[in-house]
Amino acid sequence: MGVTVAWRALHTEPLRRMSEGLGSIIKVPQKSGPKAFLPKPQKALLTTLLVALPLIWSVKRLKAEVLSLRNRRKTDSDAIIAKMKENAPRTHWVYVQYDNEIYAFQSRLLMPPELAMVSLKRFWSDQISTEEILSTCKRYKPEQVLLRREAVTTAWKNFLVDYELIYQDKDFNLYVHPLRQK
Repeated sequence: MGVTVAWRALHTEPLRRMSEGLGSIIKVPQKSGPKAFLPKPQKALLTTLLVALPLIWSVKRLKAEVLSLRNRRKTDSDAIIAKMKENAPRTHWVYVQYDNEIYAFQSRLLMPPELAMVSLKRFWSDQISTEEILSTCKRYKPEQVLLRREAVTTAWKNFLVDYELIYQDKDFNLYVHPLRQK
C-alpha cells in the first residue's frame, strides 16, 4: 500500500501540475453544461501527447544525425587530405574554395587570411567576387589550390596555367605549383 501511495504521489502530482500549466496556456472557452471542460483522463492524455510528441521527434532527429555522422567520410582516409599533407612540407599557402576550408585545417595548412572564411552570403551581398579571390591568390601565390570541379572557370584556368593537377575526383581538383614549393 505504501508503494502505491508513493507511486501515485510521484506520477500524479507532476502530471497535475503540467496539465494545470498547459491549461493556463491553452485556454478552454468557458461554456456551461457537461461539455464545458474535458474530463480529467482526456486532459491528461492531451497533456501527455503534447509532451511526448516533441520528445519522439527529437529522438528521431538525434538518431538521423548520428547516422549521418557515422556515414561521413573519415578525414584520416580522405585522399584529398592525404595528397595535401604529402605536399605540405613544400607549401606555405593554400587556397581552398569556400565551404571546404576544413580541408586546409585538416591538412594543417595556412590559407590567406582574407580567404580563410568565404561564405556564399559574401558573394550574394557583393562583399567579394571571384575576381577579388583571384587577385588575393595572385598576391599570396598559394602553392596548393583546391577547387570544386564545376567552379573551374576560364578565369581560374588562366590563373592555374602554371599549376599541375595532381588529384581529381568526382567533386574536387587539387592543383600544385611545382616551382613555388619551398
